[in-house]
Amino acid sequence: MTVLVVGSTSNLSKALQAWCNSHSIPTEIVPTEKLRYWSNESNLLELKGFFSQTFELKKFTAVIYASGVTNPAVSQKTIKDLNFLFPLEITKLLTSTQSKILLPGAFMEKFPDYASKSTYLNSKLMLARALEQIEGNWLNLRFNQWYGGVQIRNHLFLGAVIESIRLRMPFRMSDGLQLREYHHIEDDIGVFFHPGISSMRGHLDVTHGQSMKVRDVAFALFSHFGLLDLLQIGRLPSALEDNYELYTRFNPQLLGLSFRETISGILDYASSAIENR
Repeated sequence: MTVLVVGSTSNLSKALQAWCNSHSIPTEIVPTEKLRYWSNESNLLELKGFFSQTFELKKFTAVIYASGVTNPAVSQKTIKDLNFLFPLEITKLLTSTQSKILLPGAFMEKFPDYASKSTYLNSKLMLARALEQIEGNWLNLRFNQWYGGVQIRNHLFLGAVIESIRLRMPFRMSDGLQLREYHHIEDDIGVFFHPGISSMRGHLDVTHGQSMKVRDVAFALFSHFGLLDLLQIGRLPSALEDNYELYTRFNPQLLGLSFRETISGILDYASSAIENR
């Protein structure tokens, strides 16, 4: 098995590189800087030329797109290029090869009214819909919320909670009734190398079935660190369109993979993250 990982600096890419290294899987990396250069120069021709030349020289069992932007402060063009346009064009370009094309999607794509209001999620929704028009050996992996790996950014809910605890600052949030799954990123990396992946096409929900309200995650964290007085639930408005009802189940297509218990896993990660900052 030989893997091409597109993107080098993301949390996902670093976790993939660590996995491939520990499992002695030959891996080549397309640097993030190259993708950002193509984005800045609006140079799709150069992107296509690079991948065409790469596949003339070497064959890959799998191509994993591991670049992307979650931060809403980044320009909309960069988010659209890296999250939608580039993975779409790469998929179109490689459909004639024998490579499995694996793309990280988002479970919240399944809630289009909510996703369309987020620049990041909307880019994932756009990609998912565009992929459905392509006949090819691609698989859109609908991941949930990640923790673990490198530092979680503060624009993400869990990252903001951890930063608030670290700084001993009040944390204001909505009523927190939204349902989410949290996965340690190292557990989810196993999905890319699951034996059944080679025969799957289309979309795959990466769910372990441990849905919980985000208020319960926040409560567990502030309580664990003895800072419950800093947690201010209900101080911010709640989104009208969100997942308030769908409790996920373990996806039997992932049989053979194991996932950490959510709260204990998050507490272990948060303790380490705070200690090492």
